[in-house]
Amino acid sequence: MAVVTWRLWKRRNEVIFQNEFTSPLSLMKQVNQKLQDLKLLQHPTQIIPAMQEERVEPLQVWKAPPYGYYKINWDAAVDHKNQRVGIGVIIRDSDGQVIGTMRKNKFLNPDPHLAEACAALHAVLLGSNIGLRNIFLEGDALNVVNAINGVGEHWGQAGMVIVDIQEILNCFNSWFVAYSQRSTNQVAHVLARNALSIEGELIELEEIPSCIISMLQNPF
Repeated sequence: MAVVTWRLWKRRNEVIFQNEFTSPLSLMKQVNQKLQDLKLLQHPTQIIPAMQEERVEPLQVWKAPPYGYYKINWDAAVDHKNQRVGIGVIIRDSDGQVIGTMRKNKFLNPDPHLAEACAALHAVLLGSNIGLRNIFLEGDALNVVNAINGVGEHWGQAGMVIVDIQEILNCFNSWFVAYSQRSTNQVAHVLARNALSIEGELIELEEIPSCIISMLQNPF
């Protein structure tokens, strides 16, 4: 109320001494702005010193492989309740064109590490089966990427899957396996999630599943 009274008094003085007239609508906007300013003064925003700010890595975007290579992105989604794993794979060429995709719903022990290893296995199998010779394999499971590249020893079911992946990779002319941020692997992630809603396996060559069409307009 005090703010409104003050602004009315100021408006009167502007008319008398400066010959300026403020419309009622403009008056209310000025009152609301003044109230917001007063609230900020009463509850100032806490300023965090630069040295204490949390460092956030900038999001990366998907990058096409060099000419003559194909990039295979893979991911896995786990349904613990039904003990199912959804596998998503997408293959793109150096122009970013989709060569093929895979969605697979698999009954499997819902262990995330094993699920990601199995997804990587099906990714390299798909690449081999359609005749690719030079590939980049990318996934956002760092432990699986390191295992395929021979970092450390790996036992159990996932370890046996890793050995199978390494043997298949040796059949390619050249191959690279790299870790990618989730932001660059979103298409494979959506395919994996969608795979949990289908039965069995669905491979599409040179066709784009409806669940990722909009994403490929701004590729990840």
